[in-house]
Amino acid sequence: MSNTYNQVVDKLKQYKSKYYKNLLLKGTIFTLVALLSAFLVINALEYIGNFSSAWRGTLFFSFLTAAMLSLYFWIAIPALRLFNLNKPISIDEAANQIGSYFPEVGDRLLNLLQLGRLNMQDNALLLASIEQK
Repeated sequence: MSNTYNQVVDKLKQYKSKYYKNLLLKGTIFTLVALLSAFLVINALEYIGNFSSAWRGTLFFSFLTAAMLSLYFWIAIPALRLFNLNKPISIDEAANQIGSYFPEVGDRLLNLLQLGRLNMQDNALLLASIEQK
């Protein structure tokens, strides 16, 4: 394959890594804010309400459930996808995301990837097309 195609694929892999790092950072911030808010609300309710032990247990286990769910959805899933342990986005999906943010790139990036996959024997037209894009 051509050197340009390999550079594009490397750039898309870097984009995927940065995408999941941003999701992980955003998820960490959301989790911390949500858990701190829930903790403060539950403590305020307990202070004002003076609940029985059954209600306190319900509040405690609902807080634990919210903590586990937020850790799973906002931190664990992006972390697993960052290290390719769970199904990450494909290179084509990354190219579509980039194309949606930069309309001038559009389908050119996706077409370049599709042309690069056409495993022809040193087709001069194919290499010239990849170099041009």
